[in-house]
Amino acid sequence: MAEGHRFQRVVQERDGVELEGWAEWIGTPRGDHRCKPRIVEQPGRVGGGPPEPRRPAARETSLPPGYLAMPLDAASLGQRLLALARPGTRLFVPVAAPDGVRCAEYAFSELEDIPFWDDRPGKRLGLRRERERGRSETYGVALAGGAKAVEVILKGPVVEGGGERSVGLADATYLVVDLTPEAVVLLPCPWCGPGDAHIAAYHRDDVEAWFFDRGACERQGSILNSSGLLK
Repeated sequence: MAEGHRFQRVVQERDGVELEGWAEWIGTPRGDHRCKPRIVEQPGRVGGGPPEPRRPAARETSLPPGYLAMPLDAASLGQRLLALARPGTRLFVPVAAPDGVRCAEYAFSELEDIPFWDDRPGKRLGLRRERERGRSETYGVALAGGAKAVEVILKGPVVEGGGERSVGLADATYLVVDLTPEAVVLLPCPWCGPGDAHIAAYHRDDVEAWFFDRGACERQGSILNSSGLLK
């Protein structure tokens, strides 16, 4: 804040070069266009070859600063997430707001007569948010837990209320990179497919967090881990 104006720090990184500056308050997590997250690919991908097996002992020490290794127990993460994702489970998602960050409350729900997809693998649910004046907003969620990666796909939203319905066309694909007692941590991965396992590491500032408790969201939610799709 300076002389009644709000400013926002902006950073762009590419090929190891980082530019930093300040801009008038944007009010969205990453501007109007979200860059691809920073990743380290598995060795052995040159020329389209298969990735080499992961070597846990050398993973952490060989990573660039700010990077975290992808989990080795993706299958376990998938099983735990599928067990948690049931109708009624609430999520609190940090979202950008004009005055900073707020925690939007969503809940998993059954999909009822909502046109999303028929060909996605895994468990399919709705992610519903109650809006003002009796309106609701529901995203379709597909959860696919594989042996090497756990994928979450969002599509929608469907906005209903007052006898009207509109279906949005936005979508987002994530890989689950962590599941703690407080939150599920997601890496946006628009180019990923089911079971994609070519990513060895990701940058800790490029993830989103969906919290299971409002207090945890209010304590730990920030612009850095806010959602690029959910509002």
